[in-house]
Order: sequence, then C-alpha cells, then structure tokens
Amino acid sequence: PSTLIGFGESPFYFCINLANINVDENNTMYSSQDGVLFNKDKTALILYPTGKTETTYQVPDGVKMITGSLQSSALIEVSLPDSLEILGLGSFVFGSSLQTVNIGPNSSLQAIGDRAFYGCSSLITISVPTTVEVIGSKAFSGCSSLQSINLTSDNQLQSIGSEAFYNCSSLQNIDFINNGKITEIADCAFQNCTSLTTVTIPDIVTSIGANAFSGCTSLATVNIDLNNSQLSEIGDSAFYNCSALTTISVPASVTELSRTFDGCTSLESVIFGENSQLTRLDNMAFWNCSSLTSIVIPAHVTYIQWSSAGVFSGCSSLATVTIESESIYQTVNGTNNGYLLQSATTVKVPTTIVNSYDNSYLESSNFTTGTEMIGDVEYTVFTKVGA
Repeated sequence: PSTLIGFGESPFYFCINLANINVDENNTMYSSQDGVLFNKDKTALILYPTGKTETTYQVPDGVKMITGSLQSSALIEVSLPDSLEILGLGSFVFGSSLQTVNIGPNSSLQAIGDRAFYGCSSLITISVPTTVEVIGSKAFSGCSSLQSINLTSDNQLQSIGSEAFYNCSSLQNIDFINNGKITEIADCAFQNCTSLTTVTIPDIVTSIGANAFSGCTSLATVNIDLNNSQLSEIGDSAFYNCSALTTISVPASVTELSRTFDGCTSLESVIFGENSQLTRLDNMAFWNCSSLTSIVIPAHVTYIQWSSAGVFSGCSSLATVTIESESIYQTVNGTNNGYLLQSATTVKVPTTIVNSYDNSYLESSNFTTGTEMIGDVEYTVFTKVGA
C-alpha cells in the first residue's frame, strides 16, 4: 500500500509460494518491477520472491546494492549490472539451482557479503571483478560444485573472510596472484576443499588462520617464496590432514608451529627459511607425519613439547634429526627425548654446541659418533649402532 514505510525482520520468511510483490506507485519508500521489491529509486534490490518460477533474471541497471535475497529455487542464471557495488548478506543463500552468475568486465562490484552464495550447491564458477575488495565470511561456503575462482592480475582483493570457501569440495585451485593487497587468509577459509591441489600464498600475506586449509586432502603443492614471503603466523591446524602434501616451506619470520601439519601423512620435507626465527614447536606440530624422514630444528627454537601428543609423535619414518638449537640440544641430551628420537637413527649437532655439554645420553644410548661438514660448519654425527 501507499502508506507502508517499513518492514520488520524477514516479513516474507517461509512464503515459498509468493511469486510477485506489487507496490502502490504512490508509496514513498518502495517500488516494484516485474514482481521484485526495490527501494523507491531502484538503487537497492530488497527481495526477489521465493515463489517466482523464472529460471533467469537480469538485475536492472542502476541497482547499486542487493540488500535482501534472491532465494528462488527456480533460478539457474543471474546477470548483475555494472552499477552494482555491494552483494549484501545472504544475497543468494541456499540458491540450490543457481549455476551461473554473469558479471561484466566493467563491473563496479566492491564487496561480496557474508553468506552471499552460501549453499549454492550448483554454482560451478565465479569471476571476481577487479574492483572487489572484500569476500565476506562464508560467502561461498557449501558451494560443493564450485570448481574455479577467476581473479584478474590487477585485482583489488584485500580480505577473504572466515569459512569463505568452507566445504567447496570441487574447488581445484586458487591463485591469489601477488597483487600486494591480501595480508591474511582467515580461519577455515578453505577448510575441507577436498579437490584443491595447488595454492600459491602471496608474499604480502602475514597470517594463515587456524584450519585455513584443514582437510584439503588433495592439496599437494603450497607455493611459498622463502626469499620474499612476509608470513609470520601459521595458525593451529592450518594444514591438518592435508594428506597429499609432500613438501612445505616455512618462512624465516614464522615464530611458532602448533598442530600445523598434524596428519600430513605424505609430508617428506620441511624447509625452514635461512636464519629462521622459529622459537616454539608446540602441541602435535608434526603429529603422524609418517613419511617425514628428516627434520632440522632451527637455532632459535627454545621449546618443544614433550608428551604423548608431542611434536613428532607418530613420525615413524623420522630417521635424521639435525639440531641447531643449543637449548633444545640440552633437552634432547637429557631425559625428555623419546618422542624426538623414537625412530631416529642419526642425530646431527654443530660441534660447537656438542663440545659445551656432557653428551652422556647419546653416547650411552647405542649411538656412535663421527663428524660431517655441512656447508662450512662442522657437525658431530651420532649414529645408532646397527642402523
């Protein structure tokens, strides 16, 4: 009616057969076009009725914001105008039939809001315009058919929210492209993307959140440039159960690892950046990395958790341990050593460190000693008798 000036929260919730909303032309707040509800000047789309049966929809030119939702289960294809700047909260939430979203090369889109495409289980691909700066939390969560995310080389993307691509089980690769904008990959951003095989982490990223790639069981390659990466934080369980991952590079600026690579059963090699600032190897950092054959404990490490859920528990192939840390060598050569040396046949330590301490533990535990030059540093090598 002409007198209506506002709606309460979710006024048409569960009106699954509602096909058209018509607004009196004298209403000062709202308008309608083809049965779709807009604000008065049609710059904001407020509601696309759930009961509409059309399979395609062109959002009218001039619309700058979608503030409500287009939840019709009949929609297969939607075209967005160049004027659109914001896809708001839950714009296409649970649009289970939506396969295609057309976004033109001259798009003004700046933000893909929280839950914008949540549960759009038929969506196959999405092209993110150059102008987009934000992908919100759970924006594509549950898009189980989504195979690719297309970013341009000059994209302005700055933020990817938590669980943004959670359970996108068909997503095969994501190339953020080093645009100098993205500084954080949020918690659970790509968790359970079970088809994801390759990820390139931009140099500017300083933080990978907890569980960011947890459960990505096909992830075999994580590209991190050790020479230029600014990464300083890798959250708990960031790569938990990435069972296809064979090699990982940890930049020198990372200071702590905790359950980071738990369950990475194919992990064979861990490369720490030169002059690594790592100080802590915490709870289950490499737990059950059963293919890991060697590890270098960087010189600045002052703490390794020793317990039944220790850092290297389940590393059944760990044979060579190189200890560059003086404080950890003291611990290993004392009483809390079992979980680091449970299967090690060779322990290598800079001779300058070895000469500072009583080496009775290693020398009395069926290890023989020798020396080896690694670069220009002499190492004392403890080798288990019979190995």
